[in-house]
Amino acid sequence: AVVTDIHFGFDTPGRLGSRAPALVENFVRTTNEFQADLILDLGDRITSQSHDLDKSFLRRLREKYAEAAAPCHGVMGNNDLRNISALDNHI
Repeated sequence: AVVTDIHFGFDTPGRLGSRAPALVENFVRTTNEFQADLILDLGDRITSQSHDLDKSFLRRLREKYAEAAAPCHGVMGNNDLRNISALDNHI
């Protein structure tokens, strides 16, 4: 199962990051129902704002992905790396 550009966080023009938690929950539930072998996140998981806020968004997203039966792997997008290092950015 592939997902991209979640932009978990706050709303900006053209991005409804506040809706991301419910959408990710639905995505994970669907991947579990279909018994996906792997979840691949193609990046831009968060909408970047500050180091602390971005880490909070990423932590909340990890909690959602923890409900997945399949292993989750991902690449990092520009928003993911703006305020958080690559080492701290895994899902």
